[in-house]
Amino acid sequence: MAADQRVSASTRSLALAAIHFLYTHVLALPLAQQSISPERSAPRASPRRCRRLNGSWREQLTATWIIAARRLPAFRGVIGERLLASATCYAGQGFAVATARYEDHPASDALTLYLQSYLPVGDREYDQEWAVGSLVWLDARLAADRAAPFLKAPELWKVSEHGRELGALDPGRGVARVARAMAFLDDLGASEVS
Repeated sequence: MAADQRVSASTRSLALAAIHFLYTHVLALPLAQQSISPERSAPRASPRRCRRLNGSWREQLTATWIIAARRLPAFRGVIGERLLASATCYAGQGFAVATARYEDHPASDALTLYLQSYLPVGDREYDQEWAVGSLVWLDARLAADRAAPFLKAPELWKVSEHGRELGALDPGRGVARVARAMAFLDDLGASEVS
């Protein structure tokens, strides 16, 4: 195996944590009851380890979680670009969270632009729930209310195909998911300080 194809233990640990988080309800449990812990999952990330932003959705999702955990400034521009492009299924979840983790007005601008671009949902059922959840979380930190117009308009969330309504996305579900994700990432950061 080539040196650049080797995956470090800490990167594998974060990938497992991300998969565990995304596909189970483990984060609904108190931290003491979770089968993963911040101490074991905290990534020792570097920009070299985040080159997977050009890979499959799984690689992109893993890289964005590393970037979100570390708030790596070198990836700020590409994170916003990839969020708005919404070119890969599922990866937008990580791009939305990573964008919000920068905790500033440019991040708020990027999430707002994403929602303006991809709402109403119609036949574009992408990562709008994650984006609005990330914007709600960010609004709380910036004492802003930019998510409110998106939350107050249920017609924006209707899913349709060929003019036939199929249901609706649930922005509240996105708010809850992102809140759990951010609490997890905050615990990762706190475990490194202590």
